[in-house]
Amino acid sequence: MSRLETIAAAAALAMLVWAAPAAAESRPGGGHSYSGGSRSSSSSGGSWSSSSSSSSSSSSSGFSSGFSSSSSSGGSSSGGSGGGGDTSGWVLLLGAGAFVALYLFVVAMNKGTEESWTSSPTRYDEYIAPPSKPPPADHSKRRDQIVAAIRARDPGFSLILLEDFVYGLYIRAHEARGADGGLHKLAPYLPADVRTSLSRGREARRVDGVVVGGFYLDIERSGIKGEQAQLVFGFEANYVEHDAHANELGFYAEERWTLRRELGAKSRTPERVWVYNCPNCDAPLADDVDDDTTLSTCAHCGATFGAGLDWVVSRAALLREELRAPNLRGYAEEVGTDEKTLFAADVEAQLASLAADDPAFDQAALFERVRMIYEELNAAWSEVRWHDVRPLCSDRFYGSQTYWINAYKAQGLRNVMVKARISKIEIAKVQRDPYFDAITVRIFATAFDFTVLAADRKVRVSGDDRLRRAYSEYWTLIRSAKRRGEAHADKRCPNCGAEKLTVNMVGQCEHCEAKITGGEFDWVLSRIEQDEAYRG
Repeated sequence: MSRLETIAAAAALAMLVWAAPAAAESRPGGGHSYSGGSRSSSSSGGSWSSSSSSSSSSSSSGFSSGFSSSSSSGGSSSGGSGGGGDTSGWVLLLGAGAFVALYLFVVAMNKGTEESWTSSPTRYDEYIAPPSKPPPADHSKRRDQIVAAIRARDPGFSLILLEDFVYGLYIRAHEARGADGGLHKLAPYLPADVRTSLSRGREARRVDGVVVGGFYLDIERSGIKGEQAQLVFGFEANYVEHDAHANELGFYAEERWTLRRELGAKSRTPERVWVYNCPNCDAPLADDVDDDTTLSTCAHCGATFGAGLDWVVSRAALLREELRAPNLRGYAEEVGTDEKTLFAADVEAQLASLAADDPAFDQAALFERVRMIYEELNAAWSEVRWHDVRPLCSDRFYGSQTYWINAYKAQGLRNVMVKARISKIEIAKVQRDPYFDAITVRIFATAFDFTVLAADRKVRVSGDDRLRRAYSEYWTLIRSAKRRGEAHADKRCPNCGAEKLTVNMVGQCEHCEAKITGGEFDWVLSRIEQDEAYRG
């Protein structure tokens, strides 16, 4: 990024921050940091909402986010006097638009036309149905057909494991696309043209703060053709780019990643789900690569990277990207809390299947465990004792939230969730495969949610310590498919019974060294998705 671009971008971002409320108020799981795309609506002038409208989310290829275009719950997110003749909001909005236009003009002049950020391999769109959002029943049926076709050749295929692999790859790829990030080390899964497209045409020195607010399988774009399977995943995420001049730019992005793999290839096992080495010999890629754009073979075993070995991202399409300020002091209204729950069409059938295989499974006991995890999560978050929840969540979830704990510490802030309680829990989806069972529940909760100075908790910097905030989220919990028995709401070690369960950095009980955080013994929290971003 040139000096002129940096100045223009910084000015645009400053105006956006001045004219707009920041990301949704803080809480564990992304509600504190995930900020959706801007909504174009008739609500109070000058406000930039944190939600996405279905119209503004559509790309030229026909992709639609599927969001409702109704106004956000809880009223306007603007601090102005609604309905009156106050023109200051419009002045600020016009000013913000002018600065954004300046930034885009400078980028266009310096970089040339950049209408597409995607790679351009041979496309498979010819044999895939148009990208419309299908009814839930059709979605589940098509998903099951694709999974069955893959398992016919690869009995160990787990969609749950693959989703974890892709989720982790997305975060790692963005963090690695900084100048010093070593993106070439992901060459077995990201071909050269995809790695080039991920640069966004900008020269980021470092990328961090990657938070995935929405993640879903785009089943209508997925399918089987001949000897190859194609699965397409959609992302809605925030990330922060740092340039050479130490400037920070926060972004909201919508992306669609296309992954392909030969049907004859074999799936990785759970212990290798977050390993991104050579898929043939498991050796890491070397640091001293002269030209990473042509890297296509393993220096250790000579294997050629590609869909014959493992899932490969053949296309990484950037559908939408907007500037977002990396701000932990903001406050915005909740979006989606009053929307209907998205139930999978087969949720009852899958629950019955789980109960048949595990007669001791009890829904009430599961809900009690969810409540216990919720209470422990909010207490650990508010008191900055994040390691306390290590036994209750997956490795990936724990690691992603650790970033935000450290971000608050760095800014001398503390987010507090006071008197947080769940009012209702609904089971929205159940997934079963050879390795894991996964249950997605929607929780409805309320809390006094605000941010204070860490040095003086009497000084409130955002939120309202007198107003109980209502919200909902979709929580996915996983458990080993081999495990039987009802869920437990206590904090004892499920293996050795130690009353004070403490785990080490790799998720093992410090008393018996059993791995606790992978769901081998009980349900653990694997993912939290915001209600406005969840797609079922």
